[in-house]
Amino acid sequence: MEETLSVVDSCISKIKWRISPTARRRLHTDIVALCTRVRPVVMVDYGGKVPELTDHLCRLLDLCREASPVLLSLIVMIIEDMIYMIHIEGLTEYLEPTSQNQLLFIDLDHDPPKQLLPFSDQNKLLSGVIDIQRKFSSLFQIEATNKYLVSSLPKALSTSAGPCPKCPNSNSLSTICECNFPQSNPLDFSVCIKDTDVVIPTLNGWLLGYPAVYLFSKEHISDAIFNLSTKSLHIYKILARRKEASGGKQLEEEIMSFSVPYDLSLGGAEEPWARTWFESMLKKFESCGHVFWSSLRMEVSACYSQAIVL
Repeated sequence: MEETLSVVDSCISKIKWRISPTARRRLHTDIVALCTRVRPVVMVDYGGKVPELTDHLCRLLDLCREASPVLLSLIVMIIEDMIYMIHIEGLTEYLEPTSQNQLLFIDLDHDPPKQLLPFSDQNKLLSGVIDIQRKFSSLFQIEATNKYLVSSLPKALSTSAGPCPKCPNSNSLSTICECNFPQSNPLDFSVCIKDTDVVIPTLNGWLLGYPAVYLFSKEHISDAIFNLSTKSLHIYKILARRKEASGGKQLEEEIMSFSVPYDLSLGGAEEPWARTWFESMLKKFESCGHVFWSSLRMEVSACYSQAIVL
């Protein structure tokens, strides 16, 4: 995997992306989490405006797919003004009914927030989430994703007429050249949330693989922010230690994190839903993640009432 990240860094240089060291390490962590199937989707925020960041990511992944088969399944997806990186097969597997964990749905329209039971509570927003899950499932059928993957791959430069005249180092038909490399477009899945009452934070809760999903209506956004800001929370973090090829100090990095109202998660890490979810994360880690990370753990800490941005 270190070789793969070297490819990523090389491609960043080719597209002249001025990404900060902190954002670059976050990008590395996200790519590894996707490629090892620990996460099917990550939400992107590496700095910069949305159009520019989308452009940089698309160009980067186009080059990366040409240079490394490990990165073949990574593509960019957008939903309204949010940017995501997804692993096609990883997301397809995540959407399978048999792989879905029991989610903890939390209604923020009411004070205090309350837990909803997916199959017993009649809730319009809950129905909207289920509809969106079905839309994603239909769009990511295995045959459809295979067709997209094949059609979206950049054409090898060996099919071009010759070396790029703009690049002095382009002396072979197989040279990866940024200036004449075709750029793919991101998958736009905004249609999945269009004309629904589901807000982006709710969609993200499910799509990003969190076991706890916040529900609130568009007309009650301010109420939801107030109801969450005035409550103590438990912050759940998944942390991993990266294996360093040089044998140096193993650095711990955050793979993902989410919050749950304190009163709805008094057991912390021992909550049944938390234990079930973390066990599923460990299975993914043991399957592929251990190749890059030496350990994976869940950390739970209390966070007292403060301003919240949803």
